[in-house]
Amino acid sequence: MTYLLHYDPNMIEVLETDLVNRVTAIAADADIDMGIQGVFSLDDLELLTTEDLCRHMAIGVSYLGAEDPAVGGPTTQTNAATKGLFTFIVVLAIPVTKAGSDNRLDGSKMLSVLRQQLHGKPVQVESPVQPCWAFVKEAPQPSESNNTMLYYSQLWRLVLPIATKKS
Repeated sequence: MTYLLHYDPNMIEVLETDLVNRVTAIAADADIDMGIQGVFSLDDLELLTTEDLCRHMAIGVSYLGAEDPAVGGPTTQTNAATKGLFTFIVVLAIPVTKAGSDNRLDGSKMLSVLRQQLHGKPVQVESPVQPCWAFVKEAPQPSESNNTMLYYSQLWRLVLPIATKKS
């Protein structure tokens, strides 16, 4: 039987794991020093201090949700298999090691490397439907940042069929 990602009840976990593996590999290939290897929940990421990170950047990946790109559109027998937009966030936590430091440049380098190397890459699963990661937007997070930690985020999206119960 052929594996179809959009019918997998663990689809979000599969996609999150793919994004985690890709972000970690991209950072390593770009020689960006990630003091703590691995990725945390966003809540756990916010609890980390500069000392916890040993003065190195950390990342968090999380699923933000799905939406129908054609909300309110008519449904017919021919277009019943709609597509969904599945959105994920990558958050960078960059410790501030001294006032006016260039740590923010480490964050902007990581954002650029991710944007350049992840956009358009297919999810690494053996499935006839292989969605590709699409860059949506990025931004500094000034309301979450403080004098000891800077936060930046990127949004990534995949388009997948919405699975309906097989008859």
